[in-house]
Amino acid sequence: MVNEFGNEFTTSPFAGQTSRELRVWPEQKLLMIMYFRCSSVIHACTRPATDDWRIRFFDLSDPVHPALVSTYVPPSKPHEMFLWVDPNNDKRALLFLSTPNINADNNPNLIITDISQARSGVFTEIARGNWNNRFPGTKQANYPLGNSPGGDGCGPYDCNLFVHSMGVKPDGSVAYLALEAGHFLVLDTSQVAAGLSNPQLSAD
Repeated sequence: MVNEFGNEFTTSPFAGQTSRELRVWPEQKLLMIMYFRCSSVIHACTRPATDDWRIRFFDLSDPVHPALVSTYVPPSKPHEMFLWVDPNNDKRALLFLSTPNINADNNPNLIITDISQARSGVFTEIARGNWNNRFPGTKQANYPLGNSPGGDGCGPYDCNLFVHSMGVKPDGSVAYLALEAGHFLVLDTSQVAAGLSNPQLSAD
């Protein structure tokens, strides 16, 4: 959509996409909007869906005329995002992205990307993880398939065990993950917050 001022900051870059979420980094006057495939089932979209995704960053120095400054395409399709700004450095910010994946393998369910240099188009992935294998039943040979109450061929979590959304403590030391299957996971992200190289994410 084009807003009342004629700006295109809400316009999807491709037909069949939805502007899923937006966040603002006030200290840097930066707006970020996530786009991904628009579903005719859950979004009531009428245009053919484009299986593409990206996050576009806009300069809010002139909020009436936001200007596109960069675009970030995560390596896996994002679903929701949480913006964490370092309380000790307002020029450092991380984007926590849920990237839903129902498998108990190395494909990520969460990606953390440093967006501190977003205005320059530099996006640095610093951590990722998948913790599906911590839940009962995910080690069965045919997981995620199997028998479900609905009889649709999905396994013990009805093909719904994946990270949906998350929140992060203000100091960045802990992330709280909500999974679509109704499960919950607390993640130690202290090494991420501290800015360590190759930080480890621990669910212990």
